[in-house]
Amino acid sequence: MTEGTDRTDGSAERAGAGESRAGEPGADEFRAGEPGPLSLAGGYATAGRDALARHEESLAIAAYERALPLAKAAVAAGDGPHEDLVRFLVYVHDVLGGLMLGRSELDRAEQHYTTALRLSAARDAGEADVVKFTNNLGAVARQRGDLPAGLRLYQIATELAAKVEPDSNAFATGLSNAGTILLALGDLAGALGLFRRALTIDERSDPADAATDLNLIGSVLVEYGDLDQARDHYERALQAHRALDPRSAETARDLVNIGYCHRLGGDLDQALEYYFAALDVDRALGPSSLQTSADLSNISYVYKVRGNIARARHYLEQALQISRTVAPRSQRTAAQLTNLAGIYVRSGQFAQARAVLLEALDIDSTVAPGSLETARDLNNLAAVAIDLGELAQAEDYARRALQIYRAQVPDSSSIAVVHSTLAAIAHSRGDRDTALEQTRLALQIDQRRVPDAEPTVTDLINLAFLHRQRGELDAAIARYDEAVRIVESLRRRAGLTEAREEYFALLQSPYRGLVRALLRRAADGDGQRAFAVAERARGRALADLLTQRRLDIRPDNDLQRSLLADEQRLADELAAINGRIAASLPAQPTDHGELLPHPVTMTAPPGSDLTRRHTAGASPDWSR
Repeated sequence: MTEGTDRTDGSAERAGAGESRAGEPGADEFRAGEPGPLSLAGGYATAGRDALARHEESLAIAAYERALPLAKAAVAAGDGPHEDLVRFLVYVHDVLGGLMLGRSELDRAEQHYTTALRLSAARDAGEADVVKFTNNLGAVARQRGDLPAGLRLYQIATELAAKVEPDSNAFATGLSNAGTILLALGDLAGALGLFRRALTIDERSDPADAATDLNLIGSVLVEYGDLDQARDHYERALQAHRALDPRSAETARDLVNIGYCHRLGGDLDQALEYYFAALDVDRALGPSSLQTSADLSNISYVYKVRGNIARARHYLEQALQISRTVAPRSQRTAAQLTNLAGIYVRSGQFAQARAVLLEALDIDSTVAPGSLETARDLNNLAAVAIDLGELAQAEDYARRALQIYRAQVPDSSSIAVVHSTLAAIAHSRGDRDTALEQTRLALQIDQRRVPDAEPTVTDLINLAFLHRQRGELDAAIARYDEAVRIVESLRRRAGLTEAREEYFALLQSPYRGLVRALLRRAADGDGQRAFAVAERARGRALADLLTQRRLDIRPDNDLQRSLLADEQRLADELAAINGRIAASLPAQPTDHGELLPHPVTMTAPPGSDLTRRHTAGASPDWSR
């Protein structure tokens, strides 16, 4: 449910706010001469520009806000050529609009951009600024979650840009921004086409905008499940943005997107490294911005995957507090509600999970009923309905989700998630044949898309469990062996400290399943192999605890208590195995259990986070 964490916002508007272009007045132009409104305004604007260069946004806002009434007074008094005075006033509104947008103060951003648009439309030769501020107002609508209004404004800006100068940067900006709306609405092919057209133009003229086009193309490739190509595009964008400004919002978004790809691939240490790097940049730029909220949500999701629920909730509550204040009806807020539902599910609070998921669905289905976000909400509701025993309702939700996914992203990992949900429904009804068929479909997709990540582990464990229930022990053991191989790989990639412990606590199922299947088959050597597997699992858990000196006699940590309980169960199995080997008795353990629970799928919101069982949320955050 992307990091991300979330998909963080999905918006990558090319507003261009705050940039002084050729032919547009800079602050220094109006500083000379006797002290007066215009000279003072120029001085404050210069101070604001210098503060921006130092990334001191609060000081910059204060300086430009002091410049604004003085610039208005200069226009009213006619302190110079009217055209130059109006251009300077437009410049101040432009910078303030961009700063307000970056802080998610959307009403104030809209006021500044609307005034700048009105002044530009009244000027001779103001067509380029009309395009620019129409685009910027589209960015405000997009961030509010009003996608139809945003798309309409972007399309108007694109049409105007084509009339002024075909194949210009402004035309590419319109294409790119309209593509972000199509992406949010679920039109992946349409979005990809617009992003590639924009890249063709920007590569010839503007490396910063070309980097953003690369980012946006990567976001579509993520939705199609091509993580290697997506990360390549994101890394190329990061290289370009860091060369321009390593502390910019654009650099932060690149960091989030690369972290998102690492998370989807199961490399949690790398994901956290990139997410915290992005948070460091975004907090400096705006501690209460939606970008900061998205970073917090993405970090929360990684801790949830690791099993550290307290830390996950800590970061998510900070994120949701910002989103509810700034944009209560946005898809970003819906994604964080979905992430909170995931935490409720992990805590067994299914009624609370359903309540916040219904709130998320209400937001997403209102904004874009055929979007991937709406499909995720439906599948998440299906998973919770299974836990509540409402199987007919669960199947209805899942079928509706599958219909949207098949229309938008056929053969994607998102479809694999729904197949797993349908398998769980069938198993709950006692229909093991359908459960087996649906699980195989999920595994086929995940082995193509994410062969060495958690979704494939889940599919393998579920498939092995179903084979074991049917008495097909050779097939069950083979699937458990595959799952153990991937789990060991994930454990290594999760790191040598806390991550290893938490990952191992989360993913012990294949070891237990393999032990039981070997004991049930009871072929020559199976008892000794079961002993070896159980001993290895027990040793891994104890070694991780002792390495961190977190093992005590009376643990007060939920995760450690869980690990010790698992260690005790493994020790009991070892004793039973030893007894059976000594007595040469066939092993007949009780075959009990269910398919692995299907956790709520975290989205990656506007920027959000591909749909994954254990890994999705904070879809990447794209921002231009």
